[in-house]
Amino acid sequence: SRAKVVTTDPVARAQILHRHPRLEVELAPERADLLMGLRRGRWQAACVSSALLEAGWTTTLHVETIESDEVIPAVGLGAVAVLVRAGDLRNRERAARINEAATAHLLDAERSFLRHLPRMAGALGTARAVRAGNILKLTGLIVERDGAWLALDEAEASVRFGEVIACDVASACDGLANDLRVPSPTPRRAAS
Repeated sequence: SRAKVVTTDPVARAQILHRHPRLEVELAPERADLLMGLRRGRWQAACVSSALLEAGWTTTLHVETIESDEVIPAVGLGAVAVLVRAGDLRNRERAARINEAATAHLLDAERSFLRHLPRMAGALGTARAVRAGNILKLTGLIVERDGAWLALDEAEASVRFGEVIACDVASACDGLANDLRVPSPTPRRAAS
């Protein structure tokens, strides 16, 4: 029988299936179900967000960190921001005093990547933006829901070009994904 892994994130599930096709990866609908299933032996491992680890619910379990280079988290995971309706200038000014500009640039780039992706049946996308000084590096990913293919691209430039980088990376990922969507018996990965 195959080892069973659980996660609460469909994008993480698809990435794990792509990297480890011999695993059985399930989605847990609730955190409590995930914890109870681990304790009862339903699953041998779980891929969860750092927020769940920080909540202290894993004190009786062995925990290892998975680097974000291995499983790219969902867009905006771990970021806190105040969202304001378009045209709401009064509240936009208030939010500007609260939101951190550096984080906002990263979130804008990640969300822009998703906006520029074409809708593909059975595919999921995510992006991760990091900043080093005035340079923004964006890694974008499109993965087939069951892990059969994965397309990855990244680019970096000045922070003020986040929208341009996001558009370029989304376009490159889409091109790679189009090449990979041809049915294949084994998982395939493309990176530019």
